[in-house]
Amino acid sequence: MSPATKGAVWRSRKGRTRAGRPAARMEQPPTTDQFVDAIMAGLRRYAAEQFPDVWEELTEFGRQEFVGELVDAFVGAAPEDRNMAMGEVVEAWVRTWLIRQAPGYPEARERAERTAASEDLGEKTYTLDELRARIGLSPTA
Repeated sequence: MSPATKGAVWRSRKGRTRAGRPAARMEQPPTTDQFVDAIMAGLRRYAAEQFPDVWEELTEFGRQEFVGELVDAFVGAAPEDRNMAMGEVVEAWVRTWLIRQAPGYPEARERAERTAASEDLGEKTYTLDELRARIGLSPTA
């Protein structure tokens, strides 16, 4: 919703004028690293507090991904859809964590990786050049 439809955002400066030369126009508003770092630190702290079981199982890279996906969901959604978008991210991470807790998960994962790496699936694995030839394109140089 635009500020014009919600009401005034800034206080009126009636009677006050700026003296001197005009302000320089900035190409891009300044954003300090400390500001961004504080926001990310707050999100990390909150995620760790709200989802301690998930947080403890994540590597540092996983924690960055989790928080990054929450930020992406927040930024990418319309204001009225942010709760749902962020909830979907949390649900996906919690469901993944639950699956990883299931008995036999490590063995099932190893078996799936072996099957995917082998030709047990009954399908030939093609190189990029073989695929290009199959559809009539010349091989890459």
